[in-house]
Amino acid sequence: MGADIAKEFGKKVGDRIDLPVRPANAKPDFVNHTFTVVGLFNKTRTLPDSVAWITTPDSQMLLKDGLPAAIRDTVDTSQLTEGITAFGAPGAGLAALDAVAKRITDQVPGVHATLPSDTVNQFKSASTIFTAITTGAAVLALVVGGLSVINTMLMAVGERVREIGLKKAVGARTRHVLREFVAEAMLIGGIGGVIGYALGVVLAVALNAVMAASNQELFLVTPALTVLAIGFALALGTVAGIIPAWRAARLDPVTALRAQ
Repeated sequence: MGADIAKEFGKKVGDRIDLPVRPANAKPDFVNHTFTVVGLFNKTRTLPDSVAWITTPDSQMLLKDGLPAAIRDTVDTSQLTEGITAFGAPGAGLAALDAVAKRITDQVPGVHATLPSDTVNQFKSASTIFTAITTGAAVLALVVGGLSVINTMLMAVGERVREIGLKKAVGARTRHVLREFVAEAMLIGGIGGVIGYALGVVLAVALNAVMAASNQELFLVTPALTVLAIGFALALGTVAGIIPAWRAARLDPVTALRAQ
């Protein structure tokens, strides 16, 4: 059993479960069979989490039970199947799995096995498109965020020219002013990152709650992701603040004190 379906029904290895699960409006001729749970899959956060696997003969038996009574005895379900999943030996490479699929196609009449490499390539293609979209969004956010910090810091420098001049007049060195404004830019970036990250977490939790009805989670928030997001915001603020900070640090104290 997959992790989610096992959790939903409260099952562990050795427990019994009746399949198919009897619905509340089951008809009098509804038939199910008792199965024993022999293993549980680790959580994958994908479709297998909500699936239970049984043997081919058992699945064909359940298929026959689901047929209309009028044709149930005339259909040989041992010759029918919607699909069969074949698992390779542990550690088998993609080439070895492709060879198994080709052998099944060649040796089993009427059966076409999908090459694992085709499935992997489909996932890679979808992943490439998704990565391109998310990368574009990330670059846009980077540019907008960086320009926002630069603009904020330039405004801060413009409004505090006399303050900077006074600090330099009483002994503050260029590195002191530079360090102060870089730290301020880092703080702005950090605050923005925390707020943005918090909003992202709230959105992820809300979407996961919506997807919970189908026992799926769309987003995964991890400690590593948290550190990366906040660290990136701090780094962005620091880098974006260097130019305004350097401009402030290079101000001539005499000129700055005369500014209105």
